[in-house]
Amino acid sequence: MSIFSLLLVLLISFVAGADGVLDEFQFHQPLVACTLIGMVTGKLIPCVIIGGFLQLITLGWANLGAAISPDIALASVSAEIIYCKLQTVATYRGLTIALAILISIVGSPLTKIIRTQAVGIMHRMEIAAQSGDLVKINRLHCFVMVLQGLRVLVPAVILLILPSRFLMDGARLLPGWLLLGFSIGAGLVVAVSFAVILNMIAAPELWPFFTIGFVLAAIPQLTLLALSLLGLGLVLIFLYLQNGSKTKRYGKSLDDVIDK
Repeated sequence: MSIFSLLLVLLISFVAGADGVLDEFQFHQPLVACTLIGMVTGKLIPCVIIGGFLQLITLGWANLGAAISPDIALASVSAEIIYCKLQTVATYRGLTIALAILISIVGSPLTKIIRTQAVGIMHRMEIAAQSGDLVKINRLHCFVMVLQGLRVLVPAVILLILPSRFLMDGARLLPGWLLLGFSIGAGLVVAVSFAVILNMIAAPELWPFFTIGFVLAAIPQLTLLALSLLGLGLVLIFLYLQNGSKTKRYGKSLDDVIDK
């Protein structure tokens, strides 16, 4: 990996960490972050595959009250860096995803520490607001965003510093049954995330769409754009039929024209 690629990976890591709190541009989502890292490292297709796996896994991750979910941005960045170190996706895909999830769980306390520090900074912003010091408020806002970016940037630097041989030797020492277990576990986590989403949005009138979607997804000739357009068409038909009796009809019907 060249120096320019390393700098771009670190920049993406910083932006993903900062946007993990903003939720503005969704750079922290696995499919976005992994795709960007794959573009700058020249390994786009396998990085998109890993990003898709992580995206399905993180569907069920959400903050509940004071409980903070695992760090999605850290999982996305660490997965791609580990893959670039292992230099293969077929054999160690489950290991890469498992290590990324583990790192994201370990990084959750770091998120709590930074958010705790942000509370004190918010009080300083309130004091600055009372005196009308807008420059200080903007400076403190930027400082908090820098802290959130460093939350992902520092672990990314540590993973990049680790020699590739260290990760490769550690991966080769793992038995085949353990790698198979990692792959099965990653698949089960995806199923659990789907179950959480279905439980949240399940409604009797939506089950036909789920059935049609799963059937159409099994057709390999249909592209992602085709599936999206089919889904959009079905949604428009559903909304039209649902609100058809309530909408006001304009113009003359054919029966009125024939009667005249």
